[in-house]
Amino acid sequence: MQSQQPKRLETNLDGVSIGLIQSACSKLQEETGLQLSTWPALCEAADQLRVLIGLSQPAFNEAIKRQGRYLAAACIAVVAEKALRDPEQISSPGGYFRAMIDRAADGKLHLNKSLHGLVAG
Repeated sequence: MQSQQPKRLETNLDGVSIGLIQSACSKLQEETGLQLSTWPALCEAADQLRVLIGLSQPAFNEAIKRQGRYLAAACIAVVAEKALRDPEQISSPGGYFRAMIDRAADGKLHLNKSLHGLVAG
């Protein structure tokens, strides 16, 4: 019996560029001093951001396994940016991150819309 091929992980990053992430996460970069100017820089920053939002290493590793390093890092940046802008908006940043990864697995995450909302906000 042939196993069903998983959905291409890259499709969850449709419409998402590093430039969009950089524009959307301006407060995060300002507050932390991190520069999210390349995908490798974002992935490198993700571990610090993981600590910032209170996400455990095993939970982050699971997200990477499920959705890839780029999407996991981009989601962490979005959660950290939202939490910095309005701490009352997200009561559990780690839970919010895990919910984003679950939505991505279900094909229901629209990260590009979240990022555009942050740019406009």
